[in-house]
Amino acid sequence: MQLEGRNFLAQKKYIREQNATIASAFDDKKNPDKARQDMMASTSLSTANGGHFSKVEIDNDVDPDEYADFENAIHDAESKLPPIPADRRPDLRIRKLGKHNANGVYNPARNTVAVDVRTSEAYIHEMGHYYDLTAKGNASLSEDFKDISRSYSSAVEESDPKRRGI
Repeated sequence: MQLEGRNFLAQKKYIREQNATIASAFDDKKNPDKARQDMMASTSLSTANGGHFSKVEIDNDVDPDEYADFENAIHDAESKLPPIPADRRPDLRIRKLGKHNANGVYNPARNTVAVDVRTSEAYIHEMGHYYDLTAKGNASLSEDFKDISRSYSSAVEESDPKRRGI
């Protein structure tokens, strides 16, 4: 019953976000510095460099060393997650999301995942929303989802304690 309540709330949030003004976490930054522009151009997460995201944006507040750790953690997580459909590759925005009181957010209307660089668990969580809404047709609303959720949760738990939820 508790899972159904969370699914209802997630669906309610999804509908509200589609009808609401889009948060700044999903807007392009107007003045990325040269170092971040270079990082965005060379990131292995972008489809331009063999990755799975149509666009990767890195905020000026993101430390290059922190981003390198994050990028490695994402590659590790990708080996445990389903493939991203080639025709629906999302944008990935790497930010510090203090204003949102969250470590990550997914916006299906923008097909964008925004995550805090300080925890890769947020990436895994938000990609779960992406897969559910984009690739699986809201599978989380089905009765069978509870077992699937537990299975994935145990398989993708962050192994590096410093990268677990901030």
